[in-house]
Parts: sequence; C-alpha cells; structure tokens
Amino acid sequence: MRDEVRPLGLAFAVWAAVLLFSMPASPWEFDEPLFFQGLQRYDPVAHHPPPPGYPVFMGVGNVVRAVAPTDFAALRAISVAASLLGFILLALAIRNFSGDAATGVAGAAIFYFSPGMLVHAALPISDPGAVALLAAALYFGSRLSILDFGFWILDSPQSKIQNPKSKMDSAWFALFAALAVGWRIQFTIFVVPLFLISVVLMKRWRDRGVALAVFTVTCLVWLIPLAAAVGGLEELVKFETGQGRYLAAHDADQSRGGWTPSMIALRFIAHPWGVKLASLPLLAFAAAGFVAAAKRRRLPIAFALAGAGYITFALLVMDPADGVRYAIPFSLVTAFLAATGVVALSRRFAVPAWVLPALFAAGSLTYVSSILYQRTTTPSPPVRAIEFALKNYPKGTAAVYELPLWPHAMYYLRDFAPRRLDDAMTRFNDRSDVPMFILADGASLQPGSAIFSWEPSDAYSKLTRNHYRIASIIPVPPERRFRAVRGVYGAEREVTGLAWRWLAPLAEVQLPRGGKRVVTLELMLPVESPIERNEIAIVIDGRDAGTHHVARGSTARIELPLPAGSPVIAFRAARSFVPAEVPESLSRDARRLSVKFLGLSTRAGAGPAAQPGA
Repeated sequence: MRDEVRPLGLAFAVWAAVLLFSMPASPWEFDEPLFFQGLQRYDPVAHHPPPPGYPVFMGVGNVVRAVAPTDFAALRAISVAASLLGFILLALAIRNFSGDAATGVAGAAIFYFSPGMLVHAALPISDPGAVALLAAALYFGSRLSILDFGFWILDSPQSKIQNPKSKMDSAWFALFAALAVGWRIQFTIFVVPLFLISVVLMKRWRDRGVALAVFTVTCLVWLIPLAAAVGGLEELVKFETGQGRYLAAHDADQSRGGWTPSMIALRFIAHPWGVKLASLPLLAFAAAGFVAAAKRRRLPIAFALAGAGYITFALLVMDPADGVRYAIPFSLVTAFLAATGVVALSRRFAVPAWVLPALFAAGSLTYVSSILYQRTTTPSPPVRAIEFALKNYPKGTAAVYELPLWPHAMYYLRDFAPRRLDDAMTRFNDRSDVPMFILADGASLQPGSAIFSWEPSDAYSKLTRNHYRIASIIPVPPERRFRAVRGVYGAEREVTGLAWRWLAPLAEVQLPRGGKRVVTLELMLPVESPIERNEIAIVIDGRDAGTHHVARGSTARIELPLPAGSPVIAFRAARSFVPAEVPESLSRDARRLSVKFLGLSTRAGAGPAAQPGA
C-alpha cells in the first residue's frame, strides 16, 4: 500500500504547489465576469451566467461566496479545490482502469500538467469543477462489475491492485456523472454516452436500476431551478434550442472561417499538449497505450467510446478558437492512454515510470511559464484598462465596449451604463459635453490611448482564444464621432491597433451638429483584398464631393469641406466582393464589402475644395 501512496502523494504535492503559485491575480477571460454576474443574480437568459446555465456550479458558487470576499475569490477557490481533488480522483480511476498504480499517477500527472490544464485549472470558470466531478464518476465507475466484452473487466487476472467494491458504487457513479453535467452542461456530450454504455455493461440489473434512478433524480434536482430561472419548462426548451441554433450557426460555421480541417484537428488534438516536440511523442505514446491496454484487456470501453464520440463532435461542431479548453474531456482519455504507453515503455527499458511524466511536466511548465507568471504577478490587461478608466473618467462618461470585452464592461463599468459603439454614437453624437471612451480588445493607434499588455508567447496564441493580451482605453472626442446611418458594418480591430469598419457598396454616416468645418476621411483596401483598386464616389448632403481612388495595400486620406448642420456623408463604391465567394478563400463571411473605413476627424475651417479623383 505504501508503494502506491508515496508516488501519488509526491505527485500531488508538486501539483498543489504549482497550482497554488499560479493562481490568477485578477479576472481575465470572457466567461469569468458572466459567472460573477450569475452569482449576483442567476439569469441564464441574460447570460448571467453564460448559456446553457451551469446550475450546479452557480449553486456551489453561491455557498462559497457567502464566506469569500469577492465573486472572483469564490469561484477561483472552487476551481483550485476542484483541481486538487480531481488529481487524486483521476489517479485512482486510471489506476483501477489499468490495474496499475504507477499508470494512475502518470495519467493524472500527464493530464493536469498538460499546458491546457496548467492554463485553465485555476481560472474561475466551470471546467475545473466539471473535470473533478467527472473524475469522481470515473473512479466509482471503475469499481463497478462490468461485463467482459474483451475490452475491460475489473476482475482481470492482470490486475496488480486490490480495490474492494461496494453496493453503492453504481449510485455514486450516477450521482457524480449527473452533477458533472449540471456543473457544465456541455459535458453532456461526453458524460451521457459514458453513463449509458456503462449501464449497458453492468452485470447486475440492480446496479442498472439504481444508476438510472439516481442519474434521473439528480438531473431533475438541477433542471428544475434552471427551468424556473428561464421561465418554465417550455421556455427552457426554447432557450436550449436557441443555443443549439447558435452553436450550429456560429461554432460549426462562422467561427471556422480561415480554418482548414487539419488546422482544426491540430487545435483540438495536439495543441492541448503544447509544442510539437511534446505533443507528437505524447500522442504516439497514447497510440501505443491503446494497443497495450487492448492486449491486456484493460481498455475501458465506455470511457474510450465516449472520448471518441466527443472528439468527433468537437471536430465537426465546436468553435476552434476555444479548441484547447473544449478538448478537455477528450484529453482525459488521451492522458489515460499515454500513461499506459509511457509505463509500458518504461518497464520494458527498466526506466523509472515517473521519469517521462516528470520531463513532460517540466516541459509544460516551461512552455506556459510566461502566461502563468504574468497573470499571477499582475492584473490582466482588461482589468488594468478598466481600473484606468475608473480613475480617470467621471461618472456620466459614455463608456463603449468592444464585443470581446462586453462581460468585463457590464460587470466592472455598470455605473457608466456601457453601450455598444453604434448605440453610444447615436445617443451622444451631438453631446460634445459628454466624454466618451472605448474599452478595446487590442492596442490602439489613436493618440491619447492608454494601452495595457502582457508579453506575447506561442503558448498564449495556442492555448487561449488569443484575446485580452492587450487592452486599451481609447478616448473618442467629439471631432471623431459619427452616427452610422446604413451600410457601415461593426467595428473590428487587430491586436496591434489597426481598427476599421467595413463599408457596404452604399454606406452613409452622419456627423454631429456644427458649423462649417473640414472632415478628413480615411479609407483603406487591405493587401489580401481581391479588389486591386476601388473607386468611391462621395456625396455630402446630396452634393457630389468627387470620386476618390483607393488602391490595394494603401490608405487614402481625403479632406473635404462640410456645410453647417449635421451633414450626411454617403459612400458609393464602384466595386465590392463577398469574402466567402472569393476562390480558394477560407472565409465564411457572407457580407458584401467595398473598402475599410478607418474613421474620420473634423477641424474648424472652410478647407480646400473637393478634388474629384483625389
């Protein structure tokens, strides 16, 4: 027994130290403020928390929040505790599956020291707790008496461990499986097949009945408050159906623009394990482990089939930008198989079983060290930007958020009543007395902007959605304001600071009320545009202001005189294109575009006469 406990204890101690010294100093990612708002008022329809609701997570969060100083501290504490417990439970589950204690420790270490988990294990989000509950379900499931289909049987003569079974194992298995789904409903795709296949493979009808009853009752316990929160059972069906339609339209379609099938596969299967130097050998060990486990009849069929179904669904449907985090359930299966292959190889060459997992853990820590160090020692760039705004702008300021920072703005800047850009421009277009700023996801090229950043790294780009490494507070003075009338698409930004709004072939903007002045317009065609040159006819309040040429890869600065009042500037493009229809394009953008509108500014004066063709 001591030979089993000692390596698990040592591995757990190292994991605990890493986890406790890598906790984030502040909120960071998109979902975090939405979960905080869910603690304050549970309203899934308003995305508090984000869909599809997370009823168990929010319930536990409210209990912990009663003693925690902040929403952030409460949910971070839950994730840390869950990741500590999950390590032990996963090690025990893999030990039972494999029949070998060393494989259990190696599997837990490989999973939790993977780059993907090192980044996400301490975040105040739903994944760490859901993984811990899933690990608990796997542990009790691994203790069940299962029919032998040549894949796995607990009483196999190859087993080197003693693991007494209990009449309650099927109940505990079902309970934790149902709680895992209620904690993070997206885990349904993995947990339900795991549960149902396990039920079919149980030897005794009593175990089947108990498991089905406990799973059903537990799901009802968290489904009822979720249904009540969205307005009843009928509304719950509409709510979840709507989320399914969004998944089909966005994650399975729009979000995949620019991604090839091979890129998506790498995102979900290889990126969670870091650089190719680490991920490719580990996946090779997993393949070898599959063969070894099947030969020894220690391959848990329900676990393996659930993983295969999950990764198939992920590759076909889920958003690749979140691929590393979405791949976490499948990574559990990969870790089990990799540990089986690593331990088998170690014993074949008389190498201690801990050597390869330790090398992998050290490599993973090195790879993600930049992320962990920065987020532990400094607040995230969005939080620093928000702190700057709170300090430097008075109440009553018009606060504008870019969509990736919508949750942060609504949580931290609620006293400013933050708005989307077009809403704010419409409301405050003529209010030169009201200051305005944009909370931007990325840098800014505009003078006077305050920019906050973390250092870039390969790990950041591969393991996260690649947002929030840079955030800015951008002032919007009256001379840069305009109201989008029609044909002006939403604001977009590169992380380096270039910002624009695409124009449709016919677009109009209206300027604030004022006297005669001069406007400078900036139009651009990017180098990747299929249009080599475009001609833009500009009309101001119905009067021709000339035709202006914009060449691919260049920016046109156009100065024009404006009449007094609130002039409307119309842009009529000679050419346009649909990115999704461009040959060999990976884009799924179905908008019809002409040129990028980088913005405008006005100054007092009559200005030069408009020059057609300028």
